[in-house]
Amino acid sequence: MDRWPWHLTSAKAWPATATTLKTGIVRLLTDAADRGVRISGNLARSVHVASSPFTRRGDVDRVTVDISGSRIQLDGDRLARADRLVPTPRYDEIVERVPGSIGQLRLAASPVTIEGHEVRAELSVRDLPLDWLIMRRDGELVGTAGEHRGDGRANGSFRVETTQEALVALAEHIVSGAFRHVRGAKLESIAATISPHGADRLTVAGGAAFKAFFLRFSVRIGADVTIARDGTATVHRATAASRRILSKLALLPLRGRLRALAGRSFPLGGDAFALSDVVVDASGGRLVVTGDLSSR
Repeated sequence: MDRWPWHLTSAKAWPATATTLKTGIVRLLTDAADRGVRISGNLARSVHVASSPFTRRGDVDRVTVDISGSRIQLDGDRLARADRLVPTPRYDEIVERVPGSIGQLRLAASPVTIEGHEVRAELSVRDLPLDWLIMRRDGELVGTAGEHRGDGRANGSFRVETTQEALVALAEHIVSGAFRHVRGAKLESIAATISPHGADRLTVAGGAAFKAFFLRFSVRIGADVTIARDGTATVHRATAASRRILSKLALLPLRGRLRALAGRSFPLGGDAFALSDVVVDASGGRLVVTGDLSSR
C-alpha cells in the first residue's frame, strides 16, 4: 500500500494549501511507526504551517515541526525492511515543476529521548527556494518537493548535540534489530569513538563483531579526518583490519577503497547548500556539531 500522504486528483491540486501540507506532515510522522520510528506525543500540535492568501501559488510563509519532549522508539527490523516512500525523479516521472519558497523552515527536537538517550537537534532556514513537484508514480499523480537551484537566497543554521555513548548504543540497537531477520546472523557488539586532535581534526574509530551460523567475524575501521570551517571534510587516512582470518579476506576489497580515500575532500553540505562556521566538538565524550548554511 502506498502510504505517501499527498495523492492528487489533478495537477492543479499541487502546491497544496497550508492545511493539506500540515495534515500530510502529521501523517508522515504518525505513519513512521510502521517503518520503524515511533514518535510519542500529540504530533498534530507539533506541526504548524502558515501561508498567506496574498502570496503567489507556490510560496509558504512558515513551516515548523517541533517534536521536542517526545520519546522515540526504533525498530531496526522494520527500518531494514521499509520500502521506498518518497517519490523521486530517479524512479518516477516529473509531470510539472512549480517554483516556490518557504519563508521560514524550522525543525526542532530539543531534546528528544531516543531509546532512553537524549539527543538535541535544531535546523532553521530562511527564504528557502524549492520546486513543488507533480509526479506520476504507478499511474497516479502525487505531490512532493525538490531543491531549486540558482536563487542563492536561503540561509540558516543547525545544531546537533548528544553523547558518543548514546550514538553507539543507538547504532547497536538499530543494527541488532536489522540482524533479526537475517537467518543465522547475530550482532555481538559495536564500539566507536571520536577523538579530537587540534581544532578541526578528528580520529574516528569503530568496530563490530557478529556471528553467522557457527562462524564469527569482526572488523575495525578507523580514519583521520579534518572538518574545515567551510564544511569540507578531508580524509587523511582510512584503514580496515581484523584479527580473524575470514574477516581479513572479506575486508580486502574494502581496504583498497579506504586507502583510495586518503587526501580526498568532500563538501558536507552536498550540492544544494554551502556550509560555514562549522564546529565539531568531540571532547569529553560529547558530540556537538554546529554551523551555518546558505544556498549554493
